[in-house]
Amino acid sequence: MKQEIKERIEQINNGIIPEGYKKTKIGIMPIDWDIADLGLLISESKELSNDINKYKVFSSSRNGLIPQNDYYNRESVETNNGYKIVPNGFVTYRHMSDDDVFHFNVNTTGASVLVSSEYPVFCSTENSCLGFLVPCLNHSARFRYYCKLQKKGGTRTRLYYNILCKYTIAHPKIEEQEKIAEILSAQDKVIELKEKLIEQKYLQKKYVIQKLILNESSTNEMIKLGCWINEIDVRSTCNNMYPVLTSSRKGICLQEEYFNKSVSSFDNTGYKVLSKNDFVYRTISDDGVFVFNKLDLIEKGLISPAYYSFRCNNNCDSDYLYYLLNSGYLKKDISILMQGGTRLSLNFGKLCSVLIPNVSLGKQKRISEIIKTLDKEIKLLEQELEQEKQKKKALMQLLLTGIVRV
Repeated sequence: MKQEIKERIEQINNGIIPEGYKKTKIGIMPIDWDIADLGLLISESKELSNDINKYKVFSSSRNGLIPQNDYYNRESVETNNGYKIVPNGFVTYRHMSDDDVFHFNVNTTGASVLVSSEYPVFCSTENSCLGFLVPCLNHSARFRYYCKLQKKGGTRTRLYYNILCKYTIAHPKIEEQEKIAEILSAQDKVIELKEKLIEQKYLQKKYVIQKLILNESSTNEMIKLGCWINEIDVRSTCNNMYPVLTSSRKGICLQEEYFNKSVSSFDNTGYKVLSKNDFVYRTISDDGVFVFNKLDLIEKGLISPAYYSFRCNNNCDSDYLYYLLNSGYLKKDISILMQGGTRLSLNFGKLCSVLIPNVSLGKQKRISEIIKTLDKEIKLLEQELEQEKQKKKALMQLLLTGIVRV
């Protein structure tokens, strides 16, 4: 960042008006920017239709416009009031929120779509650009505060179109709005490309696992999983000897981070002691999916006795086993072994009876190294994606406030 911009930011943060800027009721901004109620910059569309054969029905979410069939897992049907039509390039949003946050979505499907008749729909006027206005609404702390003020009791906050129109916004002339929109759009494309690369890399990893692990059953004799693993039941007898861990579908993490509270007052005696590369899994599943996590976080930690824990013997590579257990290869065999009822359980003895291909230790290591290389590539891409998202966040902070001019 240029020194000039840093100095300008510092001046504004200290309430000093930089040269070429002015102080208004909504803050410091460039002298040639205007302030106006949003209603002067947008135009509402109220057209309705019940023609679900002509138009696809969507739902407006914080992840964008999503086909209603996917969002609610049900088929769209005609309604008494019909649906609002959202032409391509128009904006819509869910007008109710449980946490005072509202997200505005531009229809970029290339065709008109339908949304709930309760959702407001609007476009920009000739003096404004949605590529400027929508980021101001989706990423402005001042707008979030405005939304919070609309809560009139009850559990939900409502932001109707007429209330949205009363929000005061700072904006440059249309030419600068369009330049800002182009810059942000270009950054969105960079982010989208990174996301597609990550998706492709995950598909590549899935293919490699299918090719190198799942197909081994056709070329190797089968043995019981118990030949490769030993149960761990070493218990802690002293509070706070090691960090307390928990296991989820996102991996093993510190319990205080997972629950966002301290565990210093917990009685940890009787917790199982895990060492690096040990495995854990929750004994009960509500949906029949069992996740096998491996401790890579620290050298030692404590885990609740509600988990089964085990480690590999000398015949098994821990990384290979991790990929095997979570590949889906064992899902059918495990589901057959699980006890019935609404919540399914899988004890260690039954897990040990599952048959697996008897792959040599050397081959296990070669396969796991290939997959670990893909994991490293995925992690690098995900880090780059996060950097691009942070870059967009910084761009919005500078461009949408006029700190940087274009």
